[in-house]
Amino acid sequence: MQRVPSLFLVLALSVCACGAKREPQTSGDPSQPGGRAAAPRPTTSDTRIVAFSVSNENLRVDKVGIRDGVYKADGTLDLAFTATVEGPFEAVFVYSCNAKGEPIYGLRADTLTRGEEIPPELGSVVDTGKMTYGVGVFENGRLVNQESGRVQLESGTHALTLYTPNPGMLKAGDHVRLWVKAPNGALVASPVALY
Repeated sequence: MQRVPSLFLVLALSVCACGAKREPQTSGDPSQPGGRAAAPRPTTSDTRIVAFSVSNENLRVDKVGIRDGVYKADGTLDLAFTATVEGPFEAVFVYSCNAKGEPIYGLRADTLTRGEEIPPELGSVVDTGKMTYGVGVFENGRLVNQESGRVQLESGTHALTLYTPNPGMLKAGDHVRLWVKAPNGALVASPVALY
């Protein structure tokens, strides 16, 4: 009979350990129960995307690996896009979208790493960099991603080629869009490209 109290004690401690206090998820809308006002993201920036399209190199080259942060060939052909960005930026997002340019389920590739959160405007159940595919950002044929995978480019005009692994999510007629995050936190969107 002595084992029953011990077993109860172990069970009670396990429940307490697993039930650690977590912050409740909130809508971010202060008018909703439990909602908190979130700091608004800046909506203007000196950064702009002049052009974005599928590259002639699409599915013809192997520049990046399937694992996030791997920027060398892995034996599979990659998706390739070209972009011209004017101004500084610190993150790149290449996501599937609808014809209106709203992010949808499909390709989700970016230069965020590990636990960096995806901006809520790009909404998804996938909410951190470690849960998306990486983007190799090349300027003048040179990889500009930092060792961690992050990107930070200064002012100027940037003619870029963006490579991402091909997870097989895009088909002819799909839409894709590029967003960059400006240093002030504003998200800057490209025109919608037809795949």
